[in-house]
Amino acid sequence: GKNSSSNQLSYSHGASTLPLLGETIGENLRKTVEKFSKHIALIVFSEKSEYNYEQLWEQTTKLSKSLMHLGIKKYDKVGIWCPNRFEWIIVQYATARIGAILVNINPSYQLPELEYVLNDACVKLIISAKSSRTSDYEQLLHNVKPKCPNLENIIIIDNEWHQVMNFSEQITDDELDHNESRVQFDE
Repeated sequence: GKNSSSNQLSYSHGASTLPLLGETIGENLRKTVEKFSKHIALIVFSEKSEYNYEQLWEQTTKLSKSLMHLGIKKYDKVGIWCPNRFEWIIVQYATARIGAILVNINPSYQLPELEYVLNDACVKLIISAKSSRTSDYEQLLHNVKPKCPNLENIIIIDNEWHQVMNFSEQITDDELDHNESRVQFDE
């Protein structure tokens, strides 16, 4: 019919007086850091801590480099499976900076849904909380990994975050800059 879902657009476009920013998420964060480095960027109530933009930039730089060290390249899929927490924001910015695609996985998923989304999205690496109130994510990931041929790495935030962040020392600033320069805002 006239209003059937097959006839509706997922977005519309047309002339506008508002120009596109013309910058990537990473470039936008970099500009924000340059202007507001000591301003509060993030408040984490559960940790009773605050992070300014400079600290946020440092953390995303470390994780961007660490992901590169783990073989993540532009267009690779990186899963995130956890409730809201500080590391989630770092993962979001780090993947954007290197052109990886972030796959948000519903925190309530159980084994069948998890297996489906990891395979359907071809997730190469997943970053996950150890558990939630109702699920043992670490055990579910251990159980599903043999059924997910694309899944190369599992990072459990609670166990391995600091170790993974240290991988950043294996990648130079120039290597990260090169990868970031290949990310385009309209991709």
